[in-house]
Amino acid sequence: MESWGFIEEFIEKNNLQIPLYAVSGWDKSTNSLIIDSDIYDEKNKKWLIEDANGDLGAPSSWKLYKRFSDMLSVSQDSEAGLVTLSIEHYSPYVAKQLVDLLFEEINRHMQQRKLNKVNSNIEYLRAQVEKTSISHMENVFYTIIEEQIKNKMLAEATPEHTFVVVNQSMVAEEKIGPRRVLIVVLGSFFAVIFSMLVVLVRHSLRVSSKSNI
Repeated sequence: MESWGFIEEFIEKNNLQIPLYAVSGWDKSTNSLIIDSDIYDEKNKKWLIEDANGDLGAPSSWKLYKRFSDMLSVSQDSEAGLVTLSIEHYSPYVAKQLVDLLFEEINRHMQQRKLNKVNSNIEYLRAQVEKTSISHMENVFYTIIEEQIKNKMLAEATPEHTFVVVNQSMVAEEKIGPRRVLIVVLGSFFAVIFSMLVVLVRHSLRVSSKSNI
């Protein structure tokens, strides 16, 4: 779920490069994303990210992976067998969309892995049937093949292959950041400390200059 390869494929498949990397804000009144013009030229549909050679282009796979990883939060309750998946984004609607898409992609990915494994097993067993001349072993192989075909049918018929939704994703109604009150309080605190230091430095300089006269 948090691997580079999986996330890279997920981003490319759903064309998420711009919502993930080029957005600098969200306009609540119009429910529209604010694109950073220094990163992406909407008019000409061109990326403006400079690489090590000074060339302009799209963000690298690693940069997109890091950006998505910073947004993604996955926690697990082993005792309850629950996995909590959440994503932070400027737009709560985009955040919900990303959660839903990721959930579907995880199940699809794991379902395909299961099908690939079952198909490989069936091919191997059928090859063994052709090789053996012992009727008893043929019956054993056919029994195992039958079980594998059942597993394949179950995997194909189960969209929620790995994870089953307990609580549907919701659009957040409150911001989780930035915490403006905390920023204002900390800013005021450090401003006071800085002012006091300036006063103390000036006072010590005056005392020092008087003592030298």
